[in-house]
Amino acid sequence: MGQFISASALNITQIPAGIYDFNFYASLTNNNLSSYLIVEVYKLSSSLTQTLLFSLTGNDINSSIIIPYNINATQPVFNVNLTDYLMIKIYGKTTSTQNVIINVDYNSSNNYSHFHIPFILKSNHNDLLNIQGGATNDYYHLTNAQLNNINQPASIS
Repeated sequence: MGQFISASALNITQIPAGIYDFNFYASLTNNNLSSYLIVEVYKLSSSLTQTLLFSLTGNDINSSIIIPYNINATQPVFNVNLTDYLMIKIYGKTTSTQNVIINVDYNSSNNYSHFHIPFILKSNHNDLLNIQGGATNDYYHLTNAQLNNINQPASIS
């Protein structure tokens, strides 16, 4: 149904543990048996090798009107390479033998399906490049020059 790839390489060596929260607006045309969404999360190497990190299966979609559906789970740390990308694939699946159309509304004027993943929501606050400042582990988030300007007494001139 959809495939999304990060716009740039992850530039990290671990995706932190945390909650992966996928929020969809979905409906279906025939509600005979179970129909649901499956989300697969992969790391994608620069050589285009796909490695499945985990898969989640949503609850039964049981409405012919677009309504919100949520799929979420806590996942462990995943090791990745600096040059890896993140790829998310979304599938629809049904147990019905009749034709079923699962609709996912992810970019309309009314509904915006979206997801939250740990390294976007809670990046490591103290890993801000080149702005350590101060003594080790002070994390002023200033360069040494900026810190020195703050610590110098103001002159009359």
